Amino acid sequence: MEKKILFVCTGNTCRSIMAEALAKNMLSAELKDKESIGKPEIISAGLAALPGEGASLQVREVLQEEGINVDGHEARLLTPQMVKEAHIILAMTERQKETILAVMPHAEHKVYSLKEYASGNEGIDNMDIDDPFGLSAEAYRKVLEDFKKILPGLFKKIMEE
Repeated sequence: MEKKILFVCTGNTCRSIMAEALAKNMLSAELKDKESIGKPEIISAGLAALPGEGASLQVREVLQEEGINVDGHEARLLTPQMVKEAHIILAMTERQKETILAVMPHAEHKVYSLKEYASGNEGIDNMDIDDPFGLSAEAYRKVLEDFKKILPGLFKKIMEE
């Protein structure tokens, strides 16, 4: 069965789409010369997303600097079906994790904050990925750098489960 990784933030226009896009890009590079059998599906959603809203201008800018285009992104609202189908759900903050579990406590075995799940990675200073919404592109670059530290070890851990 294909594993599905679900990144969750508030609006699905900043952090979760950045994590999704960067994870897909890293995974494609890692599996470039390998069979894609068993490759996880990577998606994102928001707890309070406005469906159809695009990625923020700053997200598009900092990802474009990495050669990643998310111009076609449309925000998705987290649904019970997404939670049911996901192998693992990675929220950007402890509070978002708690919000998911308050509504869907049956998913406790697969809902984590991203940093909680990735603990053991070097360079992680707190358990939340700070929300850069409304801040400068530099704040978004810092979030992107956090993801670059966290994501490489994530695939290996997920695939070993």
